[in-house]
Amino acid sequence: MALRPTAAAWRLTGLRHSAATLRHYYGRTGGRFEIDPVGPLETTPFRKVADRHLEEWRDFAVERWRRSGGVLRDFDATTNWHGVRIGKGDNLDWWLALRGLQYRMTGRVHVGDDGGAGEVRIVYRVEVYKDWGFDKGEDEYGLSFTPLALLHEAGLAREYTVVGRSRPLGWRSTAELGAPGEGEEIPDPPQDRPGREAAHDHWAVDRAGVRERR
Repeated sequence: MALRPTAAAWRLTGLRHSAATLRHYYGRTGGRFEIDPVGPLETTPFRKVADRHLEEWRDFAVERWRRSGGVLRDFDATTNWHGVRIGKGDNLDWWLALRGLQYRMTGRVHVGDDGGAGEVRIVYRVEVYKDWGFDKGEDEYGLSFTPLALLHEAGLAREYTVVGRSRPLGWRSTAELGAPGEGEEIPDPPQDRPGREAAHDHWAVDRAGVRERR
């Protein structure tokens, strides 16, 4: 099948994620394909909208913190599902792998107070979702999707769903409206004592950052 050497060529040139999604397509299982959202989150369009949500959470938390006289410090936050599109010029690998996806962010915002100077820290997760396939009759950057869509119709490939949920991610900022923020590493939680369940989610991915579920 024509897709098999294409996927192999993409992987050899470093396009690991796009090669993996293409392999899953011609694998014809239709099973869910799981990714680590941190990869697409690092692209400019996704990072831009994610930071916008984090800044909105920060501004809301700071306003409530000030109105309460510093009493209210912790807030849970979530977004609705939104769409984001990754272009060819943003990241070729993720453009070929996904092009566009739906995402949702959930998190907890904490406003600290150190001698009257507040600092905001956010621990959040990102979930992603995509109905993966090709739209017959459409094209992008001169690439026609029709031949690839016909493979699904002929039973030579099968569309599927892409899902993913990130590990806990960190972000911090001063408690000033409109202040810039920056990412922050979140250390892995300590393992519980033997005989008790570990305190963190188990997240198994391969070196390419993806996992196929069949």
